[in-house]
Formats: sequence, C-alpha cells, structure tokens
Amino acid sequence: PRWTDSLGANTLNQVVLRCVPKWTNGLHDYQVEPLQLVLNQEDLIFISGTGCGKAALFIIPLVVHREILAHPELYPVFPVKKNVVVIVVTPTKGLANSIVSIMRLSHIHTYQFYRSMNSRNLVSPAFHTVMKHFPPFAYPKVDILMKQKH
Repeated sequence: PRWTDSLGANTLNQVVLRCVPKWTNGLHDYQVEPLQLVLNQEDLIFISGTGCGKAALFIIPLVVHREILAHPELYPVFPVKKNVVVIVVTPTKGLANSIVSIMRLSHIHTYQFYRSMNSRNLVSPAFHTVMKHFPPFAYPKVDILMKQKH
C-alpha cells in the first residue's frame, strides 16, 4: 500500500482519531492529501491562512510513524521510520513557542534554537550549531529542531 491511495487515507484518519482524541472530527479534508504526500516522502508546498492547521502537516506524520511502530498489528503495512526528525523554521518567537507547546502536549521532544542572524546563509550555520550539541547517536532522540530569527 501507499499513503496516497484510499487505504493510506483511511489509515491516516484512523491513526488521528486514535491518537488525537481532541480532534473528534479527525482531519480537515484539505489536510488529508498534503499529509499523504508528506508521508509518501513527496515534496510539498502548502500555503494557507493563520489557524488553518498547517502545523498538522509536520506534527501528524510524527504521530503516525510513532503509532504504527508501537502498534503494527492495528494497521496495514506502510513504510514508517523509527527515527524521524523534523526541522521547523519560524519567523517569530511567538509562533515557535506555540508550535513547541503543541509538540510538548503530544509528548514530542523539542529543541528550540534562537539566534539573531544577519548573514546570507541562515540555515547551514544554525543547523551545525545545533547539531554540535548532539553526538551522532543522539540524533534519533530529537523529534523536532526549531530555528528562528529574532
């Protein structure tokens, strides 16, 4: 099976209903297809207004991988990874703090990195600065890295 077929959509919704009980109606229709693409490791650009659920596009895949690894007997065989890392770049501290709060409520380990940068290359130095604090064997323990500009 592939995440982009109907079995993938059904499994995705099943995981969300089981793991995110506060979402009694499950995912919004407009979130399902983008999430299927993310889980299928396909490229995606998703643009929507404030409060439309964009954060679900990087939170739910983490939840899906964890749930299927923890309970493989409940789901069809889909490609999932044991150690998933998500890097989120935000323009403001407020947005970053909001995302961290959501992640922590989902019991997902987070690491926030704040740095004011004026250089042209924002991502590379920040990523290496963060990674030097983690020995290579520790990378799987970090579910989300956050970089933001002051």
